[in-house]
Amino acid sequence: MTKTEAFRLIGEIDGRYVEAAQDCAPRKRINRKRNMRMLAAAAACLVLAAGILAGAMRYHKAARQIPLVGSSAGVTARYTDRVFDSVSAGGENSLVWLSEDEIFTHWNTAIFRGTVTDMHNVEIDFAGQKLYRAIAWVRVSSVVRGPYAEGEEVRILLPSAAASGSRAEDCGVIESIRVGIEGIFMPIVYDDENNFLEMNGVTLDKRDLAPCGLADGERWAFFETPHRLIYAESAFPSLAGTKTLDEVEAFLREKAG
Repeated sequence: MTKTEAFRLIGEIDGRYVEAAQDCAPRKRINRKRNMRMLAAAAACLVLAAGILAGAMRYHKAARQIPLVGSSAGVTARYTDRVFDSVSAGGENSLVWLSEDEIFTHWNTAIFRGTVTDMHNVEIDFAGQKLYRAIAWVRVSSVVRGPYAEGEEVRILLPSAAASGSRAEDCGVIESIRVGIEGIFMPIVYDDENNFLEMNGVTLDKRDLAPCGLADGERWAFFETPHRLIYAESAFPSLAGTKTLDEVEAFLREKAG
């Protein structure tokens, strides 16, 4: 085709088609560029989201680890959401019989009243042998004895995992503990003589987990619920017929005074 023939054909094209072609061509180029920019932005968002997720996972894993500064090598601990059976949740010591008077003198126990504000289960790994406990945070409302003050939040190491649905041995009273429940607690205050727990050839300094802990899950806590007062009735015969924490607190002040 010669130039003359080409120009003649172009000249015969309706002007409306030429205008439409002029309008469409730039749009196609613009849309392609816009699509490329959108794809690039989406890819960048995916990369950013993946980075944030990976960072959050690393932070979550690190946050659940509990530093054990005072423990011997070989012991690790972390917070866990697992549900435990009664064997792994049970107390580390058998229930030693104590008279009502001996309960107040056998160990160096604090006595205070407060509300449970938080609670987490803990997995303690003794060089491959695992033990499960819980830590409760208690906001102190009144103090009968001990180093703690009203308004202070005290961590208490519990002798079993919390809310496990199990029937752990010697933990009948502490099974009732829940966030929001009010109680009176009599934990052992850990010192250089009573702070160690040995298992599988390694030693845990319990003060790495909490400054105090319950000796068992029966005799060292009292809980008031809408239905009844929960405590080890056989261990405190003097409290027979008691129905409120106020009455328990008055009794404990008399015994501890």
